[in-house]
Amino acid sequence: MGSGYVDNNSAMAVRYPFMNEYWEDKIPKWEKIKIPAYFTASWSHMHLRGSFEAFRKCRSPKKWMRVHRDFEWPDTYDPANLQDLKLFFDRYLRDIRNGWELTPKVRMEVMDAYDCDFQTNRKEKEFPLARTQYKRLYVDAANNALTYEPVASESSTSYEAEKGLTTFRIKFEEDTEISGYMWLRLWVEAQGNDDMDMFVAIRKLDEDGNWLPTSVLGEPHPGAWGKMRASRRALNPKLTTKYQPVQAHLKDEKLSPGEIVPVDIEIWPHSRIWHKGQQLEVQISGHYIREGWFEPFSWETNNKGVHVIHSGGKYDSYLQIPVIPARYKAGDYTYR
Repeated sequence: MGSGYVDNNSAMAVRYPFMNEYWEDKIPKWEKIKIPAYFTASWSHMHLRGSFEAFRKCRSPKKWMRVHRDFEWPDTYDPANLQDLKLFFDRYLRDIRNGWELTPKVRMEVMDAYDCDFQTNRKEKEFPLARTQYKRLYVDAANNALTYEPVASESSTSYEAEKGLTTFRIKFEEDTEISGYMWLRLWVEAQGNDDMDMFVAIRKLDEDGNWLPTSVLGEPHPGAWGKMRASRRALNPKLTTKYQPVQAHLKDEKLSPGEIVPVDIEIWPHSRIWHKGQQLEVQISGHYIREGWFEPFSWETNNKGVHVIHSGGKYDSYLQIPVIPARYKAGDYTYR
């Protein structure tokens, strides 16, 4: 234990590097939560994944989620949000019949660019959204591109493992909303090493390829993120769903020279609109790309040599995206 007489998690990770009873004991038993619950989440914050895990797995029939772009501090102390929370507490702690039950189960912001949101507190019934259409964007390594059609010819691209990066892009021919979990599958090879640490960002670009970040606390956010250590690629079949790969963490599977393996990378929940002509970019690197930010979402890597990404033919590398269709269309107008 540490000096505060609580678990020293870093030391315990060295002692127990794989999932066991010690780590399983740290996982909340969400199914035992039956009381009313009010959840919030930020698309931009390191608590994002945990908030959605709790909301999805909590078994209370009375649960609500409100998800937004800002960090928790400015969101929590916004007068409107304080009043919203007071209504919830009044209803379930003071038994005041104030109509709280009419609150939508899910309210979410759909981000656009910088500090502009496409929609705020949009009413939904669940998350992930029931009307989600999962589509695959296949990697074309030869052209650093993404395409809706599987790529027939095998090809590869690479980057220097410690400081390099590579990107893949697609331009949308129509307005496209992506809200939910993305899943990135890559066929990879480590040249000059037996492992790979990869950091992923899903970014929005304008028609000319210029980055359109979202703004959080006045700083540009890198986009939806994911990360993967190739030796921990084995999945937990009980926890993995059709939209979320979950690693088992029961063993290390080091890479042999010339070995090409698939890795499945969970991209944390996201909600954003891409307007017609704008581009989605998958950025993959051996290091986290963020300057002057207090949440690095990173760790010390053992990267060296070259990372190779394979695509096409039997190497079906792809990004699965949760596309949200419009609720209604009337002529040229779309209702989301």
